[in-house]
Amino acid sequence: MADSFCYSLYRFVLSERSAYISRCIYPSHIMPQGLKSSTLELLKRFNRAFPQFYEQFVSSEIQLQNLRLAYQLYKTQQAVIEWRPEASKSALHFAYRNQSFLLSDIFGVLAAYGLTIHSLSLYGQIYPPMVFIKPVVSRGGKALTDKTSENVCRAIREALAGHFEVEEMLAVEFNLDAGLEQVETVFYVDPVFHLPALLIEADN
Repeated sequence: MADSFCYSLYRFVLSERSAYISRCIYPSHIMPQGLKSSTLELLKRFNRAFPQFYEQFVSSEIQLQNLRLAYQLYKTQQAVIEWRPEASKSALHFAYRNQSFLLSDIFGVLAAYGLTIHSLSLYGQIYPPMVFIKPVVSRGGKALTDKTSENVCRAIREALAGHFEVEEMLAVEFNLDAGLEQVETVFYVDPVFHLPALLIEADN
């Protein structure tokens, strides 16, 4: 079954030009037009590995983007890390196998480089366990330079490989023993997804 899915995924990437996907902006929650029926079927199979609300609430543009990232991950067996411009900011497209330390490594590196996160999209696939993350960031209110983007990518890969601890990077800029002040937590049921949600706000 896994081999059949990977083969279908391979055929999808060959048959649908990535340039077509990247330039199309689809309305939210509407299946894109103009794609082959085999591609739509593959997309539906891919979406079944996510929680039930994924296909209902996530735009088809993001669904196709995650499918493309999943193929790259399968092909390289390495974390997929791509930077793309987004308005006056930079968007990081990331996909990798889900691991307990994954988020702390990524956000630790972003914090160590002094980047501001303006928005965050995170999608978790249940089986096989994969994580797709898209933070939109800036540095000093501007998009990242090519050099900074390259350094951040290298730092994330080094952290994922276990070559150094993220805490060591953060200790240079932050006092990790100081803790957080004025922490407020709110637990509620999200009115859109109808799922439990936890909101945490704190001054650091």
